Amino acid sequence: MTALQRWLLALLLTTLAVAACYLWIDRPLALLVHAHSTQRETFARLTHLPDPLLPLAAAAFVGFGLWAAAGRPLSNLVAVGVLCSISLIVGETTKSLLKFMFGRLWPDTWVQNNPSFLHDGAYGFNFFHGGAGYASFPSGHTAATCAVISVLWMLYPKLRPLYALAVLAVAVGLIGAGALTRGELRQALVRIGRGVEAVPEVGPAAIETGIRPRRVAGVSQGPRVQRIRRIVVVHDGPPAHSPGALR
Repeated sequence: MTALQRWLLALLLTTLAVAACYLWIDRPLALLVHAHSTQRETFARLTHLPDPLLPLAAAAFVGFGLWAAAGRPLSNLVAVGVLCSISLIVGETTKSLLKFMFGRLWPDTWVQNNPSFLHDGAYGFNFFHGGAGYASFPSGHTAATCAVISVLWMLYPKLRPLYALAVLAVAVGLIGAGALTRGELRQALVRIGRGVEAVPEVGPAAIETGIRPRRVAGVSQGPRVQRIRRIVVVHDGPPAHSPGALR
């Protein structure tokens, strides 16, 4: 089974799981959390864990670009940082578009007197509606977390239990604060978490020249890291045959 086939299978299974959650789990879960959660502020604090990621990703992306433009070699760690930044920026853009497309109502009312399941009994999708009150799906916090975690998950598999705990902490915080349902969590995980599974080869624009192999302390280097390092180092000489390869 190819990487694409595995991704499509995972997407299909997750879509089915999202549908099941939407039909049978989300509403009872929202009622359960609303009735028994007395520590919403504590849960809400967990949702702020990914808040610094986007500005850091933008700053890192610019910094790495200037570093490469200066002709400096990129180490393994820097190459991984580039991929995490790209994954997060693309994930954030995609998330915003999907929120507008799906227009899902929030579980509770907290912005612009939005209609919600707990306050008005309103539940479901309002496609292409737009507005802050119709932006529950997909979860931006979970998507941002998974965008970074997915890269680390593939490149440094020994730390996967730690990555899983980070995603779980954000998801539990969102559910406990009444901002997320299980269907949204599952959708965000498949959309972002598996979105960068297959890293493409980009041709002559990516070269190995000038790379100084370095090891990240305490972490083994797998073939994926070597492959990633080839992708993110751009030739600083004459134009390559594929000028848009790293666009």
